[in-house]
Parts: sequence; structure tokens; C-alpha cells
Amino acid sequence: MELMKRLPVILALTVFALCPLIMQAGGLIIVDKVPSDVVWPPRHPHPPIIIHPPHPPMPPRPWPRPRPVQRLMPLELRSQNVKVEVKEQVATTNIRQVFFNPSHQRLEGTFIFPIPRGAQIDKFSMEVNGKMQEAELLDAKKARKIYEDIVRRAKDPALFEYAQQGLFKVRIFPIEPRKEKEVKIKYTEILPKDGNMVRYLYHLNLAKYSTRPIKDLSVKMEIESEAGEIKSVYSPSHEVEIKRHGKQRVVVGLEEENLKPDSDLQLYYSLRGKDGGDVDVAAITHKEDEDESGYFTLLVSPGAWGADRAPMPKDVVFVFDSSGSMRGNKIEQAKKAMEFCVDSLNPGDRFEIVRFSTEAEPVFGNLTKADAKAKKRATKFLGSVRAIGGTAIEEALGTASEILAEKASKDRPAQIIFLTDGQPTIGAIKEDVIINGLQKELEEAKAKIRVFCFGIGTNVNAHLLDKITDKTNAVSQYVLPEENIETKVSRFYSKISEPVLTGLEIKIKGPERVHKLYPKELPDLFKGDQVVVTGRYESGKKEANITLTGSMMGKDRTFSYKANFPKTNGDNDFIPRLWATRRVGYLLEEIRLRGEKKELKEEVARLARKYNIVTPYTSYLILEDEARDGVALNRRSHFGGLRDESGARFDAEAPADSAASEAFDSLIVAEKEEARKFSEEKSGESAVRVASSGSDLKNAKGLADLGKAVNSSYSKGPGLANGTIQSIIIGGKTFHRNGDLWIDDEARDDKDKEIKELEFGSKEYFDFLAANPKLCRWLSVGNKVDCLENGKIYRVR
Repeated sequence: MELMKRLPVILALTVFALCPLIMQAGGLIIVDKVPSDVVWPPRHPHPPIIIHPPHPPMPPRPWPRPRPVQRLMPLELRSQNVKVEVKEQVATTNIRQVFFNPSHQRLEGTFIFPIPRGAQIDKFSMEVNGKMQEAELLDAKKARKIYEDIVRRAKDPALFEYAQQGLFKVRIFPIEPRKEKEVKIKYTEILPKDGNMVRYLYHLNLAKYSTRPIKDLSVKMEIESEAGEIKSVYSPSHEVEIKRHGKQRVVVGLEEENLKPDSDLQLYYSLRGKDGGDVDVAAITHKEDEDESGYFTLLVSPGAWGADRAPMPKDVVFVFDSSGSMRGNKIEQAKKAMEFCVDSLNPGDRFEIVRFSTEAEPVFGNLTKADAKAKKRATKFLGSVRAIGGTAIEEALGTASEILAEKASKDRPAQIIFLTDGQPTIGAIKEDVIINGLQKELEEAKAKIRVFCFGIGTNVNAHLLDKITDKTNAVSQYVLPEENIETKVSRFYSKISEPVLTGLEIKIKGPERVHKLYPKELPDLFKGDQVVVTGRYESGKKEANITLTGSMMGKDRTFSYKANFPKTNGDNDFIPRLWATRRVGYLLEEIRLRGEKKELKEEVARLARKYNIVTPYTSYLILEDEARDGVALNRRSHFGGLRDESGARFDAEAPADSAASEAFDSLIVAEKEEARKFSEEKSGESAVRVASSGSDLKNAKGLADLGKAVNSSYSKGPGLANGTIQSIIIGGKTFHRNGDLWIDDEARDDKDKEIKELEFGSKEYFDFLAANPKLCRWLSVGNKVDCLENGKIYRVR
């Protein structure tokens, strides 16, 4: 059995009404005879592909009655449950899908299961409503004929994404009217391994074409390894739950309802020998071309930190706001959050609580051992707190830092957990005075003190909190009005309650040059978490030596690892966008906290447009950048979201008229106001949302965090918050939708470029794609596309 590169499970539902193409996450079911009561709507995010039955020539009068309008009713994928067992790199995937036929007629069709190029199946079985079905295997050449036939009839090139792949084919009959059809698939594969990193890929991506969300999606993956320890476990695509059962077994879970996935589920895990070190570093790389800079991601993980290990003792001071503005639910939730934090302290920890309003009030007056007696006293104190008075932030932080500095040592990590809902009103109120005073206190301490800030509501001075965390290499969290304080604070504190390694530094030798690493300064490593580092590299030696240093249990530790940094590697194409997300987050924080600079703004605009990182501020920079470069209005990235007075889209292939120009002018005005809020407002809803979004971008561990950042940055106002830019990323390229035309971001300016025109569906079109398979994935975006490759624009119409 040969080692295969990957076996994604393609989950989609395809139906024909004179062959419009509809996909859902599942297999592919090609329905041969479509009932008359069903017209299939378009796949998302493409423009409508509703193909009406041809009308005969109009007969002489009297005219016949007009045909009734057909209803739009897609087949539904009601549920999808996936169970994966991985033992020593061999993965067995079990899939259960339930489809529903919404029509009133019995259907028949063919189930198609595409197989990616290079993948090999060891065992494949399929059940339909409990009966085993024999599947026919077609190689890539025979499969291509099926794909082409579907594309011709559907007038939609979506399946060309799989044009170089073989497939399994199974006949399905009957599909009863208004009934469910259960399909089960089971297959076994050997997972690809690069160095010590193993990868599993599951294709949820096809659900982006679906018309309805998956009502119930669940994925459970059990990984076991007797040969070594499972260290890093990482999904760049989704927020998954990771539970460790010892050092050699991990369970990964994902559960969603009403989900419309737009990316494949990717999971990586690293293996080390049974005598592996306390901390692991694993590398993942991507490099499209030998002459271009590559991208890498490092995963720094403590693995399964066993229960036999005593937690590293730490010192922590909880500082929380009890001013009058905290009245009601806020103070009660904050008190419960503080109680949770106190209860979570380990026996070797020392702590203090500082309540502040008009003045700061510590409970003990010094760091106190976290025993049962002290915890009981702290809980009683919290119960007596009432919300009243002003906001003495300077005194509160000064008191906390003095208490920590007095007993701080290099042997014990030191933290301040600072929670407030307002702005300073007592004592020093200027940011610089507060920051300088705090910094002076922290510099006198013998240990590095991290100050983690929680801003509650929208009246908080987000600018001040972010400056504090920036100075202390910590992070800010913001609890928006619709969020629960207790839940968010408790969840975050659980992640930082047990430090494993502090003062981290990484050095990489081997590549010719390593640069633009993010985060700039590494945070501490905690139990159950991992530090994700992204950066760029230039080709040099393939084998790299990585050195990680830090402090563990009061002792300096050094860990050494080997990793591959190849000259080319087309896999792991999520890394460039993750790196760009981190860099944009870092640059936005520089602009917001230290002021705008031309080179920073231009870099943010370039990266945001190329990697589809859209926030109100980045959208304004993109508008400004495209106007400066003289890009034609109807080829700008925002054009697809503009509407005329009637609400209709402007024609992307017609020269932009005065109405389109006026619409752009109005959009620029709106986005300029958002940009002003970004750089000038330090408190209020816009400031808090910008700060929350920036934190998500700067600290993103996967692409799921990018979605959170975009959502949190939008207020309820007009502009890009309502989706002006409509874009997708395919194979590393960003395409912007302008009407029913998809424009490669790199093809926006078509001046002085060679253009190769292709008529969609023509013989020349299919022959061209057969001869240029690399373009299949990009041209699958739609039947009207402009795509730039090797200096030439390929124009499909």
C-alpha cells in the first residue's frame, strides 16, 4: 500500500434542471430526470444560474395560458456525521449523510465521489439506506469526461476544481419523494507525513456552493500513537475542541448547527519519540516558487502536560473595577468571574485582589499563599463588593504593581489581571502619565510582569488598555455588551492559569534568511495551549536547526529541533493568508497606537486586498490605493457591492457611468469616516470594536480567527460592514465579484497586458484547460472570469 498524499472527502450535492449545478457537503448525486415541480437555485457565492426550459416559438393568437412559475426547492443535506480513527498514521473515516428529496416525484441518479490527484484508497465501502453498494472506480482520464459533460450542461465550471482527479461512481435508485436518503461511506488511507508533522484533510469546502446550511454537522477524530508521543495538535481552518488522554491519545471534536462551511477541515499533529522533550516545536511550510520568499508556521506546544507534574507556581494580582458604572449585571458577572479565577489558583500560587473605584483597596495587603483559608476570605470579600464611586485606574495599577514588585522573582511568572468598564476619572487621567507610572514600577521588579486587560462594554478607553498590554507583552480582551463577562473572563483565565515556559525566544538556522516573524515578541507558553509563530524565509539549506529557549520552574532551558524548509512546497496554502493576517494586525496596531505612516498604510492596503482581510479601516485604504493607482471603476474590488438608486448592481462589463462614480464617492466618504474613527477615537463602540478586531488579527492562530476579527470590527453603520466587497480565495488567488464577473485581484489593471480570450463551454475552452490544468482551479470560480497568470490575462466570457 503506497503512501498517499491525501484523501479529502468531497461532500456535495449536485442536481440538474437542464443542469444547473447545486452542491452541498456530501457525495455528488447527479439526478437524471428532474421533476417538473423543481427548479434548482444557484450555488453560493456565484451569481444566479437558473436555467428555464426553452419556450417554443410564439403561436398565433389566441395565445395559450402562460406556464406557472416553478418553485425554487433545493435538495437538502440534513445532517452529516463524521468519525475518524487514526492509528499509527492510518486513518479510517466513516461518514453518515442524510439527504432529503423535497419534490413530489421519485428521482434516480448517480452518486459521485471525487478522488484527489495522487491519493490512493486502500478500502472503500458505501451503503445506501442500509444496503451495500458496489462502486465503480474511474481513473482521472475517464472521470474528466464526466466532469466536462456536467460543466457543459450546467453552464457552470465548478467541478473543474477536480478535473485532474479520479472518482468512484455508484447508481442510486430510487430517491423517494419527500423522503430522506441515508448514505454511509467508509474508507481507509495512509496520512501524509512531512518530518514529524502528519496531516489530515476533510473536504467541507464544497458546501460553499450550497443553497442551505447543513443543519447538523459533527466531526470526531481519535488519534492514537504507540510509537511516540502526540505533541502539537492544530487546525488552521476551524476552532476545534482538543482533549488529551495521556501522551499518546488525542480526541478532536467539531460540532456545528446550520453551518455553511467555506473551507476544508485541516488538522495537523506532530509526533516525537517516547523520550521527547517537555516542549515541542513543529514546522509547516509553503513556497510556491523557488525564486520567491516562502512562508512558515511554527507550533510551540507543551503536549500532554501530565498530572504527575506539579504546576509552575505563579504570582497573580486580580484588579477589578467596582465603580458606579459597573452597577447591575456587570458587577455580579465580574464578581463571579473573579471567584472562578480565585478558585482556579494552584496550591503553590500566591495572589492578591485589588478592588478599585474612587480609591484602590487590596484584600490582604501583600501576596498571600493560595490555600483554602485565603480563598475563603477572598470569596467573602468579593461577595461584599458594591458598585459605587469613580474610577482610579492609576492608583489601582500602581497598587497591584507595587505588591508584585515587592516579592517578584525570576522563578515565578507574575501576572496582573485587570478588569474595567470605564475611563480614568480619579487621579491621573492622561494615558502617558498612567503608562509611564506603571512602566516605572514594573522595571523595578525582578521578574517580567504581564498585564492582561479586560475591557467591559463600549465606554472603556481601549487605547489605554492596548498600550498597557503592548508594553507588557500580554493581550487585551474586550467584552461587548452582548457578551457575558463571567464566561469570557473565566475562559481566558483558564488558558493562562498554568504557565509551562516563560520568556520564550526562537532562533532558526539553515534558511538563507528568516524575516517578518509574528508575534514580534513571543508570549509565554501555557498548559493546554500552544504558541503559533508565522514568518517568511529565503531558500538556503533544506534542513533547518531550531533552538527554543525559556524559563521552566525557575531554570533556564534550551530545546533543539530539526525541520525542513524546502525550496518549493505547494502544500499548506493557508499559511500565506495566516501570515498576512498577523502582519496586518501588527501594522494596524502600530498605526492606531503610534500614528499613521505612508509606508504602513500602503503595506496594509496591499496585504488586505491581496488576502481579502476586510475591515472598515482596511477597506478605506484599499479604496484610496485603487483611486491613486488609476484602476478603472468597474474593475475595482468594491464595484461588485455597489447599487444604483433602484438597488440594482452596476454592469461590471460596461464602462462606469456617472451614477457608478457617484456611488463610489459616497462609499469613500463613508469609509473615510470609519478610518477617522479608527485613528482618532479612543473609546466608544467603534474604538472598542476596532481594538477587539485588531487583537484577533494580531493574535490569530488560524483562519477562523480572521472571520471573528472581521465580524467584531463592524458596527451597525453603513459601508463595508454590510459586505461591499464580495470576494473569495481559491488556490492562493483572491477573486472579487463585480456583478456576474469574477476578477483576479492581480488582474484589476489590464492595461498593457496580453489578453487571451476564451468562450466558455467552447471546444477551445475545454481543450485549453486540458492543456493547462493549473488554471482549472482558478477558472472554476465562474463562467465569466479574468485571471492573471505568468503576465497574461485569461478572459473567459
